[in-house]
Amino acid sequence: MVAVMTLVSACGFQPFHERQQADAGAASALNQILISPLPERLGQLLRMELANRLTPKGPPPTPVYLLNVKLSESKQSLGVRKDATATRANLIITANFDLLDKQAGEKLLSGKVRSINSYNILDAEFATLSAESDARRRAARDLAAEIQSRLGMFLSRPTTN
Repeated sequence: MVAVMTLVSACGFQPFHERQQADAGAASALNQILISPLPERLGQLLRMELANRLTPKGPPPTPVYLLNVKLSESKQSLGVRKDATATRANLIITANFDLLDKQAGEKLLSGKVRSINSYNILDAEFATLSAESDARRRAARDLAAEIQSRLGMFLSRPTTN
């Protein structure tokens, strides 16, 4: 039995109850993040998604960390017709983020995440705008999930003293 436990622990196995405690510690640390305001509608969507994921009970009264995000957006035409008009496009949104220690102003983590969402370009302009808007909302959800994951992994690491 001891040999089995030694082999299992050597492969990185972690008992479920210990993982739950680590997850609770990461969630507690995520609740201490203040998200900086982001410009434009896409920034607002991303900030709302991040707030719902990181601080669902509202902004922390005394934040420990500050999250800064910068967004960039580009489009890539796909499905080109004979008359050189596109029928489909990719919306590519990149978020560069920095997690700072709010008190010291020291950068703790930097990262870059990207989301690519496709949408149809239709003959009706309103329908195309609606499809593009939906692609932005999907991108905001994707980016927020990836940023939350990376922040959670970083904040759940054991600290070395």
